[in-house]
Amino acid sequence: MSKRAKRLRRRIREGDPGVKNLFDIRISTAPMLSDEEVAAMNDKFPGGEFDWARWSAKSVSGATEIRSLLDSFRLVGRKIWNVWTTSHDYFNDKDGLEDAVCSDLADRLGLSDAAARAGSSIHALARRAKIERRMEVDQPFVIEFDSRETFEMDVEIAPAYRISMNKIPLRLLKDRNDNVDPAILFSPVLGRTITAVDLKTVPEGGQDDSVESVLLRLDNGNTIELRGFYDYLDVGLLDRRSEPRLASIECLRHGFFNYEDLHFDRGTGFEAKDATLWFGWKGERMLGNHAIVLTPTGLPGRPRPVEPARIDRRDALGLVLGLCAKCPERLASWGAIELPAAEWFAVLETGREFLSGPRLSNDAAPLARLFFETPPRAHERFCDGTTDADRMRMKRDRARTCLSELRRWSAKSVAPDGGIRIEL
Repeated sequence: MSKRAKRLRRRIREGDPGVKNLFDIRISTAPMLSDEEVAAMNDKFPGGEFDWARWSAKSVSGATEIRSLLDSFRLVGRKIWNVWTTSHDYFNDKDGLEDAVCSDLADRLGLSDAAARAGSSIHALARRAKIERRMEVDQPFVIEFDSRETFEMDVEIAPAYRISMNKIPLRLLKDRNDNVDPAILFSPVLGRTITAVDLKTVPEGGQDDSVESVLLRLDNGNTIELRGFYDYLDVGLLDRRSEPRLASIECLRHGFFNYEDLHFDRGTGFEAKDATLWFGWKGERMLGNHAIVLTPTGLPGRPRPVEPARIDRRDALGLVLGLCAKCPERLASWGAIELPAAEWFAVLETGREFLSGPRLSNDAAPLARLFFETPPRAHERFCDGTTDADRMRMKRDRARTCLSELRRWSAKSVAPDGGIRIEL
């Protein structure tokens, strides 16, 4: 392997965000399937979104049936290029990470749970806390090999699994991570070869044993464990002793798209109380075209290098109302506008007055119906028990929260002699 390939693989394993497209650069010289060969095997998913019902994976249960299917895939000897999933990772969500941090601190430093949680912010404790390389997903977990073939697995209802080869197109998975990038979480498996496929079984008393987990053993001594947990797939990385592999949050943080990463501004130390303000390249990628971008500016010759904040257009009602009331002439053309600090804070205050004033205090008010699109029909209930009036109230409360967070962020980020650039 060339020095360049080795450097690339090291950057991938370390979670370097500069490696933007793993799919374009192969570090293996194994023969790869052509686009036509790959497309011929893939299932068809209208609309460009994965559909569990259209996935032709076979449903299997019992050690004999699962072993037979896995043997037919000839997984031994294949080299892993990447791992994918579009699922939310329920193990490494905000609460899960915070619990892991607090538990780790309490165990290693002898702290009480209350003392550990007093400083449980992920960005502050990332260098010290260690967590398992593990995911819990409710969509297929996909392993891509250097030949461009794929192994796909999910749980129906444990111990029944759905397993396939080459059925889910990678174009449905690429750049569609939810809250965790599995390629960074499981970076030690990249470039490794499967040396054995084992099953961990539970005796069923005269019947075929049920399968607790599928074990993919790798040439570096690690093992990928795919285990059924109700209707979730628990994916973990084990070491040579079959113990969970640990890593620091600092090492894995590039792979986490969680609350603290997305909603924490390192430049000012601002942390949003709710997920309404977004920061950094991860926030930009997650919001996409739905974002309104707010960039603090300074006087000419005195730039203020503060990271832009982004808000979802759907949460920006208070900001829009303030802009319409205070500077309608600036909105004559669609695009970016700049406001001095005093005018910006006046816009925010006007938006607050609109959202908290009597005109929006009643869900049945005509102005509320106009702004929130759907008039209340209290007699109509949705499947989750909510009414149109409930949903309108939630939209209004969300807009209030967004505006409140904008005011807190602006107090830290917008200089009195500066201003702000708004990209609509």
